[in-house]
Amino acid sequence: MKKKIIVWSLIVIFIIAALILSFLYIATDTFKSDKELFFKYLSKAEILDENFVQKYKEIIKIENQSNSSSTGTITCSTVSNRNETNIANVDQLFNIKYNSLKNKNLNQDYADFTLNSNNEDIVTARYLRDNNVYGIKIENVLKKYIAIENNNLKDFCSKLGIENSETIPNSIAISSLDNLLRIDENQLSAIKTNYRDILLNNLTKNNFAKSKNSDSVTIKLSLTEREFTNILKQELETLKNDNNTLNFIINKANTLGYSINIESLIGYIQNQINSLNTNTEISDEQFINISVTENNNNLVKIDCVIYDKKIGVNGEILDNEKDEYLLSVDMNQSGKIAIIVKDKENNYTFDVSYGNDETKIWENIDIVSTNNETNISQDIGKIKHQLLISENKIIQDITIDVNSQEKTDQAFQININNSKEMKQDVQIEKITNQNAEILNNKTKEELEKLENAIVERIMYVYGNKIENIFNNSNILNKNQNPTNMYENTTKQESTEGIN
Repeated sequence: MKKKIIVWSLIVIFIIAALILSFLYIATDTFKSDKELFFKYLSKAEILDENFVQKYKEIIKIENQSNSSSTGTITCSTVSNRNETNIANVDQLFNIKYNSLKNKNLNQDYADFTLNSNNEDIVTARYLRDNNVYGIKIENVLKKYIAIENNNLKDFCSKLGIENSETIPNSIAISSLDNLLRIDENQLSAIKTNYRDILLNNLTKNNFAKSKNSDSVTIKLSLTEREFTNILKQELETLKNDNNTLNFIINKANTLGYSINIESLIGYIQNQINSLNTNTEISDEQFINISVTENNNNLVKIDCVIYDKKIGVNGEILDNEKDEYLLSVDMNQSGKIAIIVKDKENNYTFDVSYGNDETKIWENIDIVSTNNETNISQDIGKIKHQLLISENKIIQDITIDVNSQEKTDQAFQININNSKEMKQDVQIEKITNQNAEILNNKTKEELEKLENAIVERIMYVYGNKIENIFNNSNILNKNQNPTNMYENTTKQESTEGIN
């Protein structure tokens, strides 16, 4: 009887121990390999807070599903600090006032833009889209919209003399990013499995290293150039024979307006494989490191370093010397992201802060450049963005400051203010033969004549005004009088505009 009790006790202890070990493996990192930990941590990647992302998605959905009317202003200024008062002096260069309309039901858009400088309206331009036809009109230059139908663009671009026009799609697909990225869940799962398994099967424990400090764990994945190339070749070989994924790529290309077939796509992939196979410069030196850092069960940092062959002044490869490129994303603080991009000469730091509540979304970005040799830092600029949301209105404010590289106390500033109202009753004119000229069916000679006439007309009417705004630039030759640039500009043309 005692033996049975002992045996059953051992069995119970064994089962309990097995359950504990299973729990430790599943719920904790106690027995996981560095390889498993790396991908576990990576799967937790959440660059932006989910509530913040969801709020943006809600706004985009409202805008996409509603008719709307907008008004706004774009102001460009120079800003300098007066040292004696420490008060910013703002000199406005120009501003652009605009209005826009969108009728989702009839697939129409309209906008007008008025450029103003020194309290004087310089020029007004109008944009009109009616389904698949896009038109623009410049006041005092064009009496009608000049419009292009989004169809047969290869031939149209050829008539304009654009090189390699055969590579241009016949129509540019106007599709939302959401439609472009949309993918069937089953298909996505199959793609993940196929190409993830190739990666996993080529990684060994020697590719991983783990380091710890008091409150975090970092796992680093390292690949040599040859290891990376071998994985890439296997991925391409698999893709070449994966008709489901190939058709997915072709469908997305068609969404963008590019017409490709499976034979040409397979041929392109094979050319890439052949290029990798014949590359004699692939080495066993370190090529890429990817590190993930976990703290309190959260992914807090991702670092990616690529080591590239260093090229000398005469184009030769320098042995034992590498150029290092870094991308680092630090998510350790809630509502903040620090992004570092390093190239040969500089480190660029993007400090991003963001947040939202029920009625507001905001982001601030500060950009700093640090020279790798001198370690001297310089503020490049900053961006401030805010959205105020009400039941049927979205008010948006953006401020962009770009600091002068020559004068530390000067900056170029752009302010954008926009108020958009969601409403059903939005009326936009149709594009007709009476208010527009469709350019697609015009001959090459007719297009050239029209182009010359428009340029002459713009320079005659607006040349002096444009020159006054940009008098410190090289946009216009200051020794040239715009009104005398073209011999064919007549007094009648200057008063009537182009039909």
